[in-house]
Amino acid sequence: MLPSINLEKSADQVVRDACAYNPNVVNADENNTDRLAQLLVAFADPIRLRLISIIASTPEKEVCACSFVGDLHRSQPTISHHLKTLTALGVCKSERRGRWIWYSLNSEIIQDIIVQLSKITEGSQA
Repeated sequence: MLPSINLEKSADQVVRDACAYNPNVVNADENNTDRLAQLLVAFADPIRLRLISIIASTPEKEVCACSFVGDLHRSQPTISHHLKTLTALGVCKSERRGRWIWYSLNSEIIQDIIVQLSKITEGSQA
């Protein structure tokens, strides 16, 4: 006797059933993943990661732009470029004080990255 075939299921549903695919596991939509990808690209640069680390490791949680040049052994324009990228993405906040700009981390954005990555990887921890 031949097995019965459910003709009411679509081809996509049959494939999903066979592959144990569950589209409800991943909670990230296209807008969220695009934004997360942009943020992760910012974190993927070694200089930007060091900038973030320097800011996070200071007791005041803020650093004057003038302090980075010596710590990173990079030119001021290079440091400015990376700080501008981090600020444009919202990872860092900047505040002008006289001639200098002070940078701090936007903890909400960093926490959001952690939450989004957790949502995306929830289903893979079975």
